[in-house]
Amino acid sequence: MLDAFCNSGGFGLHAALAGADSITFADSSSSEIDNAKNNFELNNFSNKSEFVVCDIFEYLEKSASGKNEFDVVMIDPPAFAKSKKNLAVAKKGYEKLNRLALQLVSHNGFLVTSSCSHHVSSDEFINIISVAASKVGKNIQLIHFNGASLDHPEIPAMPETVYLKFAVFRVS
Repeated sequence: MLDAFCNSGGFGLHAALAGADSITFADSSSSEIDNAKNNFELNNFSNKSEFVVCDIFEYLEKSASGKNEFDVVMIDPPAFAKSKKNLAVAKKGYEKLNRLALQLVSHNGFLVTSSCSHHVSSDEFINIISVAASKVGKNIQLIHFNGASLDHPEIPAMPETVYLKFAVFRVS
């Protein structure tokens, strides 16, 4: 399992708890990698683990050229579209990120992807991932889609509070 933009390792730690054979935690922040490593150790996990400080786009490109594969690739980037003026660039960034991630997913593996950009709608997000899959010749099946959990309340009068998107795709 690859937990990219891992922050303190939440997704990878859950994978370890669920019995993943090996987890790679990757983030550009050395302090977040230290946090992920510390959290892994505090939980006494014995799963094979790797902790990588890197630019995620470069890591994905290098891994794809090296023909690396993961059963699960989790990408949880920061918001790419903080305002409407950079929406076009953000959409290209999400497409590239998901295209690179899809290249690393093993046959019948899973891409778990998310966005916290309010200016990218759920429909646009799904479409971006579909385009990315098409560009790398992968078939995807959406098996789960969700928004924010209860700790991120959505306020009807404030559309910007509806910003989290979380999708799980089976990849073939």
